[in-house]
Amino acid sequence: MNIFSGLRACTRRVTSLQANLYLTSGRTTSGLLVPRYIHVSSKPFKAQPPSNSPPGPSSTSSTSSSGKKTEPNTSVKPKNESIPFQRVFLVDPETEKLQEKPLKDVLAMFNKKTHFAELQRTDPFPVVRIIDKSEAHHKKLKLKEQQKAAAKRNVRKEFQFTWGMAQGDVSYRMERVKDTLRKGGKVDIVFAPKAGVRTGPALLEMKQRMEELVGSLKDLATEYKNREYRRFLAAVFLQGQGTGKDAAASQEGGSE
Repeated sequence: MNIFSGLRACTRRVTSLQANLYLTSGRTTSGLLVPRYIHVSSKPFKAQPPSNSPPGPSSTSSTSSSGKKTEPNTSVKPKNESIPFQRVFLVDPETEKLQEKPLKDVLAMFNKKTHFAELQRTDPFPVVRIIDKSEAHHKKLKLKEQQKAAAKRNVRKEFQFTWGMAQGDVSYRMERVKDTLRKGGKVDIVFAPKAGVRTGPALLEMKQRMEELVGSLKDLATEYKNREYRRFLAAVFLQGQGTGKDAAASQEGGSE
């Protein structure tokens, strides 16, 4: 092998070595070859979604500023076009039977100035009833009256008497007792000695007087609790039957 052949072989080896070094190294700004190191993390690799990926499905329940989930308001029943069903089961007002119909046909069956269609329930299928507006208003007023009557029955007053109270004072206070009972309220009647007096009637006499008192009010009230007797003290507990014509609300609480 002559000198030129050896020189060409040496050149080929140098060129091959430079190529290998280029694949495993980086170049600085000065053109020198420097080793390239690959950093291997000890943490497991976690794939990240691409930035242009579509957002996930949104939740159907809303979240308040406090972080608590809020449910949709279901106290108001959907009416007319707000009913979210294309086909519904209509209630026959006479037979109460159900008939399946398209919602658009149901809405065409009545005058919207005087009637409306209201969704009654959705399980197991949507049930709709046609309601007269005047009747609905009447039922609403009746419900309010029933709620007022129930509130009156929860009114509770205490009336205090003394064993030696003058008959005129007793009669005046008993009229107030009767007024509360007529409105359906509760009345607690307590008899006790006058302030500073440490004596009173015997137990037998107290029982007789309470029996007479309850008997005089039997047309207006019934006892909702057993009578109580202590030393010189007697109490009866009456629930009014609400027989009064006047529907004015009675004031709650307090003792008289």
